[in-house]
Amino acid sequence: MKISTELKQQNATIVEASAHIIEIERYKGNVSPMFVARLESYRMPLLRIIAQKNDFYYYATRTLSSLNAAIEYAKGDKCARKRMISEYKARDRIAKRLGGEIE
Repeated sequence: MKISTELKQQNATIVEASAHIIEIERYKGNVSPMFVARLESYRMPLLRIIAQKNDFYYYATRTLSSLNAAIEYAKGDKCARKRMISEYKARDRIAKRLGGEIE
């Protein structure tokens, strides 16, 4: 699979959102409301990637699910932590599979 400039930008968006999800886990959900607002700002770009149904569809879907669970966890829902971790691991499996296809 050849990767275009648009796909590179979409991948960068997904990776940035993933980095913030890791921060939520690292701080055990104790983050500022500004950080939660920044996380929420990644929803629309991820939804745009999902709507295009391109190569990053499943990758973006799992990232969005993990992002939503991370936001719930940061807002105080301790049960969302397990969901966040399992979705993030599923996202990693998809990323490894995609990484082998990209030339």
